[in-house]
Amino acid sequence: MNLRSRFQKLLGFETKTTISTGSSDDFLFEAFGVSPTSSNIRVTPRIAMTCAPVRAAVQAISESIGQLPIHVYQRSGDSKARAPDHAAYGLLHDQANDWTPAAKFREEITRDALL
Repeated sequence: MNLRSRFQKLLGFETKTTISTGSSDDFLFEAFGVSPTSSNIRVTPRIAMTCAPVRAAVQAISESIGQLPIHVYQRSGDSKARAPDHAAYGLLHDQANDWTPAAKFREEITRDALL
């Protein structure tokens, strides 16, 4: 790493990067029918998060969703009532597992959906 790139990294300047055509992800792109772009640059979630505006937007949306209160409802005809005994209630309202609170889980799945 030369002095210029170290200085840019220290100041937080963005560096443009590309994925080589021999990437191990090629089979995934082919499996999902993704065609190459005219610039031959693939944008993955990891690469998108290196762009400051994308990261800020994803972070603002996912953290806001994580803070919202979640209630699970059950419909019966034209009315609806809270359903705390529903299987998804504990996952979305209490905690996803022993080490992940529900708010963090909602934030992470929102981030994954956005990316």
